[in-house]
Amino acid sequence: MNRTLPVVLLLVITAFSGAFAQDSLNVAEPKSKKTPMEREDVLVLDFTYETFFNRPEDVDYKFYNNGFGLQFMYDNPIGTSRMSAAIGLGFSTQSYYSNAQVRRVQSNVDPFYSDWVNVDSIDYSNNKISTSYFEIPVELRWRSNPKPSGYSWKVTVGLKAGYLFDTHDKIVHSNGDKYKTYIFPDMNRLRGVGLIRVGYGKVMLVSSYSFTPWFNVDNGPEMNQFSIGLSIQPF
Repeated sequence: MNRTLPVVLLLVITAFSGAFAQDSLNVAEPKSKKTPMEREDVLVLDFTYETFFNRPEDVDYKFYNNGFGLQFMYDNPIGTSRMSAAIGLGFSTQSYYSNAQVRRVQSNVDPFYSDWVNVDSIDYSNNKISTSYFEIPVELRWRSNPKPSGYSWKVTVGLKAGYLFDTHDKIVHSNGDKYKTYIFPDMNRLRGVGLIRVGYGKVMLVSSYSFTPWFNVDNGPEMNQFSIGLSIQPF
């Protein structure tokens, strides 16, 4: 009996010592560090359908109004979160097909006023007005943890400040004659746009709204641009 007790006590002490040593190792083991996300979506291409809010009811805008945007972005991950902030430089163009042209008209309020003038009296095959902007986009981006495929779910909200550097229209008569106009002094040169993108991998849905009017205030109809389409980020 006297010999058994010391042996039992030795086994108990040894067991507790091993458990304590194991716990000490577990506590001392450094935690794995989170790493920031890689930079993504440096090049952004937008292919959109273009229209207006508050567009004139007597103008027949076509379903193939279209736009294209190109943006080079610097994507900056925020710490080790799933968020990033991006800023860049961009260019966009929009083409609006309809049965009217933008022209200065007589106004009882202001002699400098532009409006949509119907051209149905002309025998034409094509008629459009196009705008082009230089832009500075700023975006806040969220990405989910990558799937086994390497792709993530993405949500982006952003703003774009734009400068209108070109406006022109073109009408093509049925006999092949083409006429272009480049002088549109009542167009708003500055544009502010809010946008949202939602998608997966390299393809997203995009929608944007211009909260600045298309024409200068009091120099044309109160119209705001709106677009919706697909956004592709090759890399």
